[in-house]
Amino acid sequence: MREKSLVVALGFVHALCSMNAMGDAHPADAEAMSWKSPLLGKTISCTVRLPNSAAAKKPVVVYLKNLPGPRLGELDDETLIEGFLDQGLMVIEADYEGDPRAAVPDLLPEIDLWYGYLFKTKNHPVDRDWIYILPAGYAIDRKVRICEIRDRPVDMDVIYPSGQSDPVPLMLQITSTKDSGKWINQRAYYIYGLLTTGYAGAIMDYNGGARVSPVGRVFPEKRAARLLRANAKKWNLSGKLGVTGHSKGSSRAAKAAFINEAKWEDDLGPHAEQSARFQVTLLSAGQHAKEFLIEDGYLDEVSQAKRESALRQQKEEPVEDIRINSTYAYVTPDDPPAFLCVGELDKKFRVGQMKRLAAQCEKVGLEHRFIIQKGMPHMYIPDPEVIGEIFRFFDRHLKPSILAEEHAKFTFADVQNLPLQKGLPDPFLRPDGKRVQTLQDWRKQRVYLKAMLAHYLYGQMPPRPQEIEIKQVGSKLLYDGKGVEEQHTLTIRRNGKSVTCHFLIVRPALKKRYPTVIKNDRVSFEASSDRSASSDSFDPGFEAVERGYLLCRFNRTDLATDTRGEGRDAGVYPLYPEYDWAALAVWGWGHAVVLDALDQLRVTDMSKVVATGHSRGGKAALCAGIYDERIAITAPNSSGTGGTGSLRYFEEGQKPQTIGHHIGRNERWFHPRYFQFADQEDRLPFDAHFAKALIAPRALVNCHARQDYWANPYGTELTHRAAEVVFQWLGVEDRIGLHWREGTHAQNQEDWAALFDFADRQFFDKKTDRRFNNWTYPNAEPPLGWKAPGMVPAK
Repeated sequence: MREKSLVVALGFVHALCSMNAMGDAHPADAEAMSWKSPLLGKTISCTVRLPNSAAAKKPVVVYLKNLPGPRLGELDDETLIEGFLDQGLMVIEADYEGDPRAAVPDLLPEIDLWYGYLFKTKNHPVDRDWIYILPAGYAIDRKVRICEIRDRPVDMDVIYPSGQSDPVPLMLQITSTKDSGKWINQRAYYIYGLLTTGYAGAIMDYNGGARVSPVGRVFPEKRAARLLRANAKKWNLSGKLGVTGHSKGSSRAAKAAFINEAKWEDDLGPHAEQSARFQVTLLSAGQHAKEFLIEDGYLDEVSQAKRESALRQQKEEPVEDIRINSTYAYVTPDDPPAFLCVGELDKKFRVGQMKRLAAQCEKVGLEHRFIIQKGMPHMYIPDPEVIGEIFRFFDRHLKPSILAEEHAKFTFADVQNLPLQKGLPDPFLRPDGKRVQTLQDWRKQRVYLKAMLAHYLYGQMPPRPQEIEIKQVGSKLLYDGKGVEEQHTLTIRRNGKSVTCHFLIVRPALKKRYPTVIKNDRVSFEASSDRSASSDSFDPGFEAVERGYLLCRFNRTDLATDTRGEGRDAGVYPLYPEYDWAALAVWGWGHAVVLDALDQLRVTDMSKVVATGHSRGGKAALCAGIYDERIAITAPNSSGTGGTGSLRYFEEGQKPQTIGHHIGRNERWFHPRYFQFADQEDRLPFDAHFAKALIAPRALVNCHARQDYWANPYGTELTHRAAEVVFQWLGVEDRIGLHWREGTHAQNQEDWAALFDFADRQFFDKKTDRRFNNWTYPNAEPPLGWKAPGMVPAK
């Protein structure tokens, strides 16, 4: 039996930990502990387990179980925890019960509290130099040797998805493992947040001051990048790397990112064939323009001895030697995009150092973002809103684009070479003819199914534009001052061309981030802008404001024409001539671009985003939800063929739209390959349930009218019930809803009320009397020749 810890109640900041009596649910070598979570506003259960180790102080892992969102890593929790114990680490298991509030960036302050508790506690035998906060599913390789410098070992810890997991990008943090009196691994603050959003992390234990390694010496950060790429398969890495650091670590990270000339490294190390370049960098404070250090106020806060040394060095050291230690001197347009941040009250290196670096980025044309955080001293930015912006900056540069890279490896047959299929196709059937069996299989299958729909239905889409120009062109008060309408334009520029899209925001009067509904529509600033574009006069903006939401409607026709016979000479098509996307894909992509604009305007809660549209707009909203994982709820309304309606099954006696009905009318909506299946629907390798299943594990709500036969209510319900099998298999059956109302083709007041009720339930766990999944065709048997695999993956 492993040694047990004796823990008493301890209060730290807002967090409370206490030992409870042992229960049968705990292994014999464990103690129960409770954690009062300020984030959740309740106490969560924890288990403390100690390793067989003679060390008086032990490194510790806080193992965060059941966080919201997908779990990365294939190994089960017990296997991983036993591995940590075998490595000599103490483990605290903390169960967050899937609570949606426990998501980054809001989770970051709670991680900070865990650090504070463990750093100060005397009730656990904690080696406070080695504190790790990991989401479930991740493993650690500790003290991986990078190199030696002057007989001093330079190591790093690599934290990665366990088992044979999907490859992910990695963020390397340059820090120090020994810094008396500090929360050491709190310097990996951002790393642990990134782990919960699909990254691996590495913490490098050598900052080496701010000096560049001299010619002929080892450049340890570059060695680390090569080592990571050389072991990409072992650690499930995609090969895309970012680098970050704070203070001195910021100076080192900047040089690692910006210095890419061979002259700095005579010895590239054992992995010379690997690239040492980074794809993005985050620089927090730091010394970046040494020749201006004194001018920027460095002497204002230092001791007399440091003052004299600095003045003497500036006087005696050659200008070139001073400049060699200045990051900004190395910035070029080909360097990785940089996110720069500093506290307004930073007295160590002062704001001027970061301003000079930002000015150089601007001068050479390097993509960058610069934030001066008001009221903040020399520390990492703790503001969850800014952290969210930082993480989204990383995502744009380190995660794959909407389609291209992953999908290029698949090939798809022409219609005449596809077999006839009886019933609705099997979403679990892999391209190799085998069936999905595990959650890992399903992640790969999702990539394949997305590629299939892009090939046959939507066309290939580009990544979101790196930069957009936003301009507010009008505003007015609504609803007796309770709400505000803002009129904006966003401009996209590429290949010497540009396109401008109009969008409207209706929100509560107080400007802050709100849960947001984005609708692709036909917006005109000249028309009455506070009404829906549907046939009735209901104003969804009023409903949004009353419920505390923001409603954004954008003019999809600014991005791609919806006029029969018009070509591809307008909208975004001339900006992206190498992509073969059709209008539905453009409009769906438009949701993502508008979401970027709302994020920049700081009016949208990025964890609570809904995409909706009606009819053809519903088809586009479904496309948006498939390819943009930031959309939490996809809400197509009466979208019919090419949307949520089956392409094969229709109610007997009715005449709904088919693939053939769109020929000569709406070819602009779909890729030309789609029309090859007209009158050959039995050869389709997919149906609408594939699109719906791809939304999981996020939420899907489909609103439909019972008498809207053109939009195929019968086929909508059949494919919904087929997709529900996937949601149930994933353990998220409460995240799929189908709402029926009496009536015909519109998105009316009842549809909007159902959408907001569903969003309230998903986002805020609000209970309503409204019923979903109340079948219109209860006696219809979905034509499924398949079932879910014989296992239920973990949530």
